[in-house]
Amino acid sequence: MYRSKRISDPTIHRLSLYYRSLSELEKSGHQTVCSKELGKRE
Repeated sequence: MYRSKRISDPTIHRLSLYYRSLSELEKSGHQTVCSKELGKRE
């Protein structure tokens, strides 16, 4: 039987921040970004 897992609210929030940051970086011409830089942008 398939049992779905709930994604926690903090994870959903963090993913939306990552998406926003990556979108901004892409618009400003960045092609790569390290996880350390991405973490600082939160």
